[in-house]
Amino acid sequence: MKVKSFFLGIFSAFILINTGVLAQTGKVKTGTKITYAASDPSASVSLPVVITIPKTGGLVLDYTVKQPQKSFNGKISVTKQGLENANSISWGDLSPDQNTTLSDNETAFCFSRTFYSQLVKSKSAAYNKVTYSLQASSKDSKIKVGTKTLDALYIIGTNGTKYWILSDPNYPILLKVSGNTVGPDLVVKEVSGL
Repeated sequence: MKVKSFFLGIFSAFILINTGVLAQTGKVKTGTKITYAASDPSASVSLPVVITIPKTGGLVLDYTVKQPQKSFNGKISVTKQGLENANSISWGDLSPDQNTTLSDNETAFCFSRTFYSQLVKSKSAAYNKVTYSLQASSKDSKIKVGTKTLDALYIIGTNGTKYWILSDPNYPILLKVSGNTVGPDLVVKEVSGL
């Protein structure tokens, strides 16, 4: 089974932030594990991803795609410039032994700090050529995971896609995606290490 896009066909994804923990306040610190469930009608795979925050900046995502017939590993790096200023999420193919550094215009599993800042300041911002509007703070801006409640920015795009982004201006990590037009829907199912 070929994985056609970065998130396409993912049944569940696990992210371990090994230099940072997601606290209930929404700040990335050391040691948290985030477990996602992803859905797409075309395929199902398991995808553990370990995120490292290098001293030089950016993010490194080491992943293992677990399929019924085989598993494979790879790595995707988000540059320091990408984490700061990108305006596009990569939904590119995953393949065995991949070692990809995204362009300075792309992120993965998160939005850029500039996008986050623009959302907070102007209540709207563009990413992937779609304008997203920040929704008023409400019960929809909280993500309940077990007994924990995570603060999130809740945004809706002009294309109907909805994102819930961790309320952390330094690491605006995806918590939930609904109505995704370029990949699967995602939802955080478990957070540990808080």
